[in-house]
Amino acid sequence: VWEVEFERRFGAEAGPLVARALHRASRILPRIVAYNYPYNLFPTTRGWIEKQRMGDLPEYAAALPSDTQQFQSFAGAARDQIQGQSSAKIHPLDSSAWFARLSAEVLSLVEAAEARAKGARTPEFAATVVDLRILAYLALYHARRCQAGYSYALWEQSQDLHMLDDALSHEESAIEAWAQIVAAAGNAYADDLPLGLARAGLTGHWRDERTALRQGLAALQAERSTFRPAQPDTKPHIAHVPLRRARPGEDLLVRATVSASAPVARVWVNYGREGSEVRTLDLERKESPQVDPSEFCLCQAVIPGDQVREGLRYWIKALDAEGRQTAFPEKGADAPLAVTVTGDERPPTVIHEPIRSAPARQPLTVTAQVYDPSGVAWVRLRYRSVTQFHDYRTLDMQPTDRADVYQATLPGGHVDPQWDLMYLIEAMDACGNGTIYPDLEVETPYVVVRLE
Repeated sequence: VWEVEFERRFGAEAGPLVARALHRASRILPRIVAYNYPYNLFPTTRGWIEKQRMGDLPEYAAALPSDTQQFQSFAGAARDQIQGQSSAKIHPLDSSAWFARLSAEVLSLVEAAEARAKGARTPEFAATVVDLRILAYLALYHARRCQAGYSYALWEQSQDLHMLDDALSHEESAIEAWAQIVAAAGNAYADDLPLGLARAGLTGHWRDERTALRQGLAALQAERSTFRPAQPDTKPHIAHVPLRRARPGEDLLVRATVSASAPVARVWVNYGREGSEVRTLDLERKESPQVDPSEFCLCQAVIPGDQVREGLRYWIKALDAEGRQTAFPEKGADAPLAVTVTGDERPPTVIHEPIRSAPARQPLTVTAQVYDPSGVAWVRLRYRSVTQFHDYRTLDMQPTDRADVYQATLPGGHVDPQWDLMYLIEAMDACGNGTIYPDLEVETPYVVVRLE
């Protein structure tokens, strides 16, 4: 229907392309709010997601998703990376890829529509193209700021200065994307858009937010230049974000920030597969004018791709000038870091017949077929009453005597007749690929059970 309408407005060639671009772009603003949104912006007198940068990077990185069940927060994803845990929720880097992909799709459709518009370049067409470009570059901004927020969260939790450097680099890239929003808006919009109160950030133009972004970046750069790690009293300290996953045959970059009360003499990584020869590789120091080598050092090394194979394990060691050693992880060779080396990026397949109604106060059994070529690590049922005053509960779905079939039973006391019930299923495979059923890309991402 929309393609027919826009064909009437903008011609047979350009109209359907504009309709498709609008359809794709309509997903951008809801996804921004869903994956990460500062709580103070929720009131309509404070939030204007089309124009706001959503705060400086520390605030952006600390915000929670508005849909905390579907999306991982930056802090939660960083914690899982450091602690070696897995989640079926959508990772910030997956959100980044989603925004980048949608941005490219919308821009491609806009360019194609402009090339075919011919005599249909009406004021309405021009205004529509401006708005589509703004939305596409807004998606690109969040694609890049997703990466900055995740790196900043890793920095806060690990104190590995490499993560702050990554955050700065991604933030600079995000600001470049915001500059493209400013260019796309141009003079099509007033310099001082009056949506609401100025003190709430509900006036102005996108270029004002670009100025604020640059100021925030300068503050982060100042934080970087003045950072000094705590000096350990005895053995050296290693700050490192563990590498949990790699593709077979690809080089693996190992980075660490090492501090000591005496100058750091050497840092190296031991790596190998269980039962095979352990190899040693020195980490080279990175030159930086902001780092005093007598206080700490930034260092890195590359494990060559031909050694990146299934079963890879590694640990880092550091030695100071007084002969004191330390390891990361603390137990070193007795408890090395395990890297999942795989090219498998497909999550498990979940087949389930949704339960649409059930008697209240009675146990409710949920069954699903779950399979994956690499093996299923776990299947979980998440459920709550249809009220935001209740949090989700979790049940491990247990394998049954039928192949690939898992099952869990809710206690009758949790099937509360005051509200209907909602549930979803999470599954994780042996390679760390997770999925949630129902899939929010194709349908409402939970099942509602009407209670009788």
